[in-house]
Amino acid sequence: MEEGNYIVSIDFHIVSEDAEKKPIARYSGFMVRTFLYKFLQRTLGFRDMHSEKGLRMYSVTPLYDKDSDGRLHIYRRGEVIERAHFRVNLLSIGDPHIILGKLGLLDRIEVDTHRFRVMGLNLTINSYKSLVENASPIEKFRMSFLTPTSLRSPSQYIAVKYDGEQYVPTIRSKSKSKAIYIPLPYPELIFKNLLRMFRSFSGISDLPYEKIRNFIADDGVTLSGFPRGIRTVSLRPAPGETYIGFIGTVYMTCRDSRGEMSRYIDALLRFSEYSNVGVARTAGLGWVEAKESK
Repeated sequence: MEEGNYIVSIDFHIVSEDAEKKPIARYSGFMVRTFLYKFLQRTLGFRDMHSEKGLRMYSVTPLYDKDSDGRLHIYRRGEVIERAHFRVNLLSIGDPHIILGKLGLLDRIEVDTHRFRVMGLNLTINSYKSLVENASPIEKFRMSFLTPTSLRSPSQYIAVKYDGEQYVPTIRSKSKSKAIYIPLPYPELIFKNLLRMFRSFSGISDLPYEKIRNFIADDGVTLSGFPRGIRTVSLRPAPGETYIGFIGTVYMTCRDSRGEMSRYIDALLRFSEYSNVGVARTAGLGWVEAKESK
């Protein structure tokens, strides 16, 4: 297998340095994404990431904290921040060591107009090759969607027409110019999204991508339930702009529980914790925690 690229994750622990604490003006995931643009350009010397087209090779979490019982609190518009954590994930890094020396320069940061002291940084490096090689056959697993998640529907569909002798399937484009967004945990859309990102970012070309994609499309991963329910959440990051997505824990089953395909599903599952899933994943939406279930 090719060596491939690396995923670099940087966890920030910050405390406010503003003398007068003011509420945040928007959903904190969008704040972190704006910080990331500046961080990539000023600290790491990357190009203007805001203007790039296609799949973007990074993701973030919103600003969050946890209480003494480990319960997650995600900061939203109107709240005041004393301390917080957030993470940025760089998903297609060829040489991760060039980043190490530059992180030591960060002692204070600005997120929107809020000033913070950096109390701690934790950097982890994972290779795509290790994600594949360390994957195990998996049958049952759960995905916890911590922030609103919405998935893009396919822009084509299969129409069936009877020609007098048999039914003939044809591929047609949907009437809408843009695909709609679906705030439901549809396994095929989730794993096709993950596979597309993995293929684009990993730098590994010698995997059976089409075979994996066909397995996903053939209901290789199915929804087995969400016993505690899922909930629809809407966000308005700006006037006239609304995101609608679901949050909650979803249980799934992989059909090929002992074979090669289930190992690739496991690798994609681990990848999801870095990439996020679906719409606005670069702004902290579609944030996932995944775990195998027995």
